[in-house]
Amino acid sequence: MSNKNFAREFFKIYDRKVSCGEIIFKNLGMPHNDFTMLCTTEGHVPPADVIETLCLTMKLSEDEKAIFRSFIAEED
Repeated sequence: MSNKNFAREFFKIYDRKVSCGEIIFKNLGMPHNDFTMLCTTEGHVPPADVIETLCLTMKLSEDEKAIFRSFIAEED
């Protein structure tokens, strides 16, 4: 995905879902290290298994899942 990064897409969805109470961080199943890397390291993409976990725990729509999964193909 040109001109896109995983952190931008993640936080757009994460912030919306946290603010409405739909999700909380401790239930995401995301390692703290990956969350920290998203905040501090430009271009960081979590491993595929973490992305798949987020698709489930964040209750993503099919379109949102496709966005997240598009970063898996780029990293493999």
